[in-house]
Amino acid sequence: MTTPSISSSSSAPPSNKRKKGSPDGPKSSPAEIKPPTKKANTEGSPDFGSTTLIQPPPKPIKRFCDWKAVTVEDLLECLVFNNDKLYTSPQGAKMIFCRFNTNKYMQRHPELDYLIELQDSRFAQTSPFMPLPFGIKQHIDQINGKESWTSALACDSIAVDEDYAPYVIWLEHVYTEAILQLIVRNSSQWLGKQITMDTARVIFKGIVKEGKDGYPPMINYNIKKDEGGELNLTVWDEDKIKSSVSKVQINDYGKVLGVFSHMSVVAGQVYFKQDARAMQHCEHDKMRPLGCDTDSGGYPF
Repeated sequence: MTTPSISSSSSAPPSNKRKKGSPDGPKSSPAEIKPPTKKANTEGSPDFGSTTLIQPPPKPIKRFCDWKAVTVEDLLECLVFNNDKLYTSPQGAKMIFCRFNTNKYMQRHPELDYLIELQDSRFAQTSPFMPLPFGIKQHIDQINGKESWTSALACDSIAVDEDYAPYVIWLEHVYTEAILQLIVRNSSQWLGKQITMDTARVIFKGIVKEGKDGYPPMINYNIKKDEGGELNLTVWDEDKIKSSVSKVQINDYGKVLGVFSHMSVVAGQVYFKQDARAMQHCEHDKMRPLGCDTDSGGYPF
C-alpha cells in the first residue's frame, strides 16, 4: 500500500505574519496618525481654540498734578531749570525758566491711575476755592506806565473749601521748601556765589505773600495778555459754563489753575512768579461755607 506523500508546507505550523496592505495588515505607525480636522464654527458658538487679547482701558489725562501727591523729593527730582539759557533783562533782572519732567514723576509714582499732560511742560496746580478780595486787579507802574494784571487768593479763615488749610501748608512747607533747596543748589549760577539755606530764606520772596493793610496773606497770580491785547485767562462760572473775565468781581470766590512760570533774580533777591491760566469763579452770595462741590470731577480744569 502506497503511503500518500505530504508536502513540507502542509506540515509547517500556520504563519501569524499578515500581508502588508491587507485589511488585516499592520496598523499605521504613530508618525502616520493625522490629527482630526477641526470643524468650522458655523452656528456662532464660541471658539474656545482662539485667543483674544483684552486691552486695558486707557488712563484719563489730566492737565496738572494733584498737589496732595507731590512731595519735596518729587519737586527736587522733576523740576528742571535751564541754566544754560538765563535771560537777562535790560534792567539787569535774570529770568530763570524751568519745566516739569512728567515722565520722571510718573515713573516715581506707578500707582497713578491717570496720565499728566502739562501745557508747555510747566508745573501746574489747582487751588481750592478761596476768597478773591480784589477780583482781577489792574496795576500801573508809576515809573514806566506799564500795566499788569493779577488775581490774588486770600489765605483767610473764611475760606469755604475744606482743602484750604492743607493747601496753604503744602505751599509753605513742601513747595517753598523745595524751591529754597533748588536756589541753594543753583546759587552759583543764579547769584554768582554759593549761599546757605539761611541766606536763601532771607532773599526768597515766595508764592504766599505777607498781608498788608489788615488783609490776610495772599497767593498772587500774574495774568498775561495775548497778542490781541486780551487777558490770557479762561473763566468758568459756578455752573461750569464758560464765562467772561469781567464777571469776576471783588469778594467773589475762586479756584485757580496756576502754572509755575519762572523765577526772577533782582538786586540779589529771588522772586517767585506764577501765571494764572484758568479760573473757576463763584459769586459771593452763591458760595456756601464748605458746601461747594469741588470734588465732583466735573470742572473743566
